[in-house]
Order: sequence, then C-alpha cells, then structure tokens
Amino acid sequence: MTHQTDELNNNFTLLRLLLAFMVVFGHFKLLVAGINIPPFPFNMADAAVYAFFVVSGFLITMSFERSHGLWPFYVRRVFRLYPMYVCIVVLQ
Repeated sequence: MTHQTDELNNNFTLLRLLLAFMVVFGHFKLLVAGINIPPFPFNMADAAVYAFFVVSGFLITMSFERSHGLWPFYVRRVFRLYPMYVCIVVLQ
C-alpha cells in the first residue's frame, strides 16, 4: 500500500511541476510578446492554474480522507503550511 501511495505522489508531483512550468511559460510568453502567440493561442497560464487547483483539491481531499477526524486533519495542514509561511515572512 505504501508503494502505491509513493507512486501516486510521485506522479502528482510531476504533474504539478509540469503545470507550474506551464504557468511560468505562459506568463513569459505574454510578457515578451504581449499577445498569445502560436502554437498556443489560448492563455496557457490560466489553464494551468485551473488544472493545478483541481489537482491540489484532489490531493487535499485524499489527505482529509486518510485522517482520523477533522482536528488531526487541520493539525497536519497547519504543520505542513505554516513552517514555510513563517520562514517566508521572517526572510522578508
């Protein structure tokens, strides 16, 4: 079971990295050219952000389903998010 979870996380990590790259490339393209240029006539950054939110929502839902209640879920979320948040605030 652990192997499947690790494999699932690795695949989602790769997908999230690809979506993040699409956001960067989409913004870079718009900043340099000022317009949507072929071969991507749509705003790639917007599409990647929407897909990123879907994937992140799915992963958070899976995390909630693995938790043993609402309180442990929130405790895990706090310990996952706030250390980096505090680090960023202190560094700035």
